[in-house]
Amino acid sequence: MSQDVRVVVPNEFNFLRPTSTNTPLAAKGMDKLVQIVTMSLLTSPGRDVFNPSGGAGLREILPRGANQTTEVGVLSDVSIALIKVEDDIRSAQNEEEEDPSARLASLALVSVQFDLPNSKWEVVVRLTSESGETEEPSIIL
Repeated sequence: MSQDVRVVVPNEFNFLRPTSTNTPLAAKGMDKLVQIVTMSLLTSPGRDVFNPSGGAGLREILPRGANQTTEVGVLSDVSIALIKVEDDIRSAQNEEEEDPSARLASLALVSVQFDLPNSKWEVVVRLTSESGETEEPSIIL
């Protein structure tokens, strides 16, 4: 029986960061769902040989800098990426039996902001599981 391993964990501000333990942590329930969404957003299409069309390529969508004009365009591009990720995850869920807390019911964009002093983008999404749990992880790029 395979087990999913956590590769990202939220810090005290709910920003996702890579795990830093030598012992793999099990990903279950909502933690697993957050990880699935995060990895799907960060994976570029064509990078996964088993799912070449999977992933949203969030890093490629976000430009290196920002102004008011680019933020509007980025908001649109990230929204489209979320729709693709939601569709991909739901399709994959149809093929698996999974705990309702690890199954995606909805995915929505909360905000996309550029942190000028740190030159980083912050993407906040709201995901809701089929069990009704809700999380709003922040992805910093």
